[in-house]
Amino acid sequence: MRIAGPKRLSTGYKKTVTFALSPLNLRHFITMSRIFQPLLFLLARCTRNELIRQIEFLKAENLILRQRVPKKRIFLTDEEKAQLIELGQAIGPALKHLLTIASYDTCRRWVRNAASDDPKPSSS
Repeated sequence: MRIAGPKRLSTGYKKTVTFALSPLNLRHFITMSRIFQPLLFLLARCTRNELIRQIEFLKAENLILRQRVPKKRIFLTDEEKAQLIELGQAIGPALKHLLTIASYDTCRRWVRNAASDDPKPSSS
């Protein structure tokens, strides 16, 4: 097996150097990947857990602020609805568990209404 890697010369130009992996080097390469794989998994899991904690905090904060609003209903502008639609479409069906300002069905209705309001391209 041959692996090519760039090597920087003193002139600043790159030159590709090819070297062969002996069975010993290949075994070392596989061992190193086995060492780093759990480390990368741990980092990804920590990041995911941190995001979950941030979402829980923001949901609690949102609930506290909603309790201080005197009205039962909050009316959104078209721009605010469009922003929620755009962000919600990126989340997908999991949005059902995140919504607090409107019901999931209401958000789906906004999407349908926005799609029907879009001007259709004319075929000329």
